[in-house]
Amino acid sequence: MKILFINNDGGGFADYVEVGEGTTVEKFFHQHTQGRDAADYLIRVNRQPVPRDYVLQDGDRVTMTPTKIEGAAARLLFINNDGGGFADYVEVAEGTSVEKFFSQQLPGRDSHDYLIRVNRQPVPKDHILQDGDRVTMTPTKIEGAAA
Repeated sequence: MKILFINNDGGGFADYVEVGEGTTVEKFFHQHTQGRDAADYLIRVNRQPVPRDYVLQDGDRVTMTPTKIEGAAARLLFINNDGGGFADYVEVAEGTSVEKFFSQQLPGRDSHDYLIRVNRQPVPKDHILQDGDRVTMTPTKIEGAAA
């Protein structure tokens, strides 16, 4: 049977391909993207997300779009609990450490005066931030507070 396969990874081609009867989305994915992790892709059949055990049908339209692009910036949810306490999505370069991110967001401040968490967990300063991380920075010393 034939299906239309749209590969949005890299060059992004569309072509009709032959698949065997009973081929699941998971099997098709592994045949056409060897060495890749399905969790890094948005896989749709006929423009709808489907479970991995969905059996492909003649004439189906399958798209595979990567959700992670090598070299791309990571998008983080940054929650600043210092003063105004805003939360916003920000982009950082791939390979950015917590320490570098802190100095970019709170220049002139000392990171020792903050509790810094990533995904609600304390992390070391050399921790590398990942796409989708939730970063909070909460001061441990409040100016003008009595000791």
